[in-house]
Amino acid sequence: MRIKLPFVIIAILVGVYLFGNSVDASIVTFFYTISSLIKEILVLVLPIVIFIFMTAFLVEFNSGVILFVTGLIGCIIASNTVVTFYSYGMFSLLHPLIIDTTQHTLNLTATTSINAMFWLPIKKIVDNNIALLAGLAVGIILAFLQNQRLITGFKKARETSVRILRKTLTPIIPLFIFGFMLKLQKEDLLEQMIVVYGKVFIVILITMILYITVMYTILAKGNIVKAYKTMQAFFPAAITAFSTMSSMAAYPTTLDCAHKTSNNIRLTQGILTSTVNIHLMGVGIAIPIMAMTVMMYFGQPFPSLWSYSVFAFFLIMAKFTVAAIPGGSVVIAIPILQDHLGFTPEMSALMMSLYVLVDPFSTTTNVFGNGAFSLMMTKLFSPMFKHKT
Repeated sequence: MRIKLPFVIIAILVGVYLFGNSVDASIVTFFYTISSLIKEILVLVLPIVIFIFMTAFLVEFNSGVILFVTGLIGCIIASNTVVTFYSYGMFSLLHPLIIDTTQHTLNLTATTSINAMFWLPIKKIVDNNIALLAGLAVGIILAFLQNQRLITGFKKARETSVRILRKTLTPIIPLFIFGFMLKLQKEDLLEQMIVVYGKVFIVILITMILYITVMYTILAKGNIVKAYKTMQAFFPAAITAFSTMSSMAAYPTTLDCAHKTSNNIRLTQGILTSTVNIHLMGVGIAIPIMAMTVMMYFGQPFPSLWSYSVFAFFLIMAKFTVAAIPGGSVVIAIPILQDHLGFTPEMSALMMSLYVLVDPFSTTTNVFGNGAFSLMMTKLFSPMFKHKT
């Protein structure tokens, strides 16, 4: 029986916390070098993955349903935007309860400096933002041209990319995290951080529960009892999502749950199919709150609305490229955090560790959010299909 990734990460954190200081500095340097090399390889490969995923997503839609597709994508972007800035607003109110930035910044002093033995002499071929926008442009063009050979090629490329990521990335995530955690513990920084992040998890869970409750209440037009019954219908899908950390794995159960609540199941099914991996409410809450916490703990100021808006734009667009694997969302987000919020490799590794632990709750929120969103969109788009069977 395979051990689930969160339990592996917990074991790593506990082991490093208890025994990391007794490990020789040369061994820490060795594992930190491996983690750094993994990070560099990810930075090189991710622009290609982002381009393939964005293009493959768009070519699945043909120009004949362009009005519906444009409206649906616009609603997805609007929904993801609302939840991303909701996270910013909630954190701006609650972060004084999570972290005393003056105290923790002053205490965040490394007693030992660990550096990588060497770096890869390779520069990133293309920026992630360029890859994202290029995939957007190529995907739209191919959706209109409907060149079946190219469309099939991009779909196969996406499937191959997912298989490769699932077989290579998921197994090496623990090793990637292990090296950076050893470095932080050897520099006497890890213990200072653990105190803060228990509070962060609580804030994230409260933020998720509040947002999902509001969504279902709006869907039920303010009827709390009806909202609860609709949420209850999606509980089986939420449980599946929590245990598998995959919205796609929970997708069949989500469809079964939708049958109990939708008055146009074919349309709801089509919307769920289109949004299962791109309308990510939990990601829009967990990643921004964790990212801002990590930033402030490492001595950076609370991000301005402008800097956060730039980050939010690329994060929202990147959701269209997320791989359906545990931790896939944070892997895609890491380059954006580095480019727009000034994340260092250590901050990125800590971010990945924290996100994997909260991923079951994030995925559960994704599924609840997709359930409510699909029902809202069914009501919105039903008039377009009222003459259809």
